[in-house]
Amino acid sequence: MNYTTSIFASKDSREILFHFDKKYEALEMFFATDVSQFHRSIVRDINKVLTGKTQEEDSSGNACSWTITKDYCSIEYMYKEDERGFANCRISTVELLELIKEWRKQNKLLQKK
Repeated sequence: MNYTTSIFASKDSREILFHFDKKYEALEMFFATDVSQFHRSIVRDINKVLTGKTQEEDSSGNACSWTITKDYCSIEYMYKEDERGFANCRISTVELLELIKEWRKQNKLLQKK
């Protein structure tokens, strides 16, 4: 999947943001608001599904809810009344896991600078 990155900086922290095609707006919001805080539990849930311990995992965070199955993850922006109206999306579970790993790697490198 194609994406670009930018750095979000506040006076207290810096973080890598992923930017995806418009089709994946919910995924972009998911990374910005939910992966940043819940990446450990999301990865744990993905691994439970990929190893066959569970068939499906459902959860939600600050702005998105998600359903993880062996083949796909569905990501839904929870605030329908928001005028931006991010489109829901599906992504391969393995691809999402790889994106989260890359996001973590880039953020670790950023923190070392």
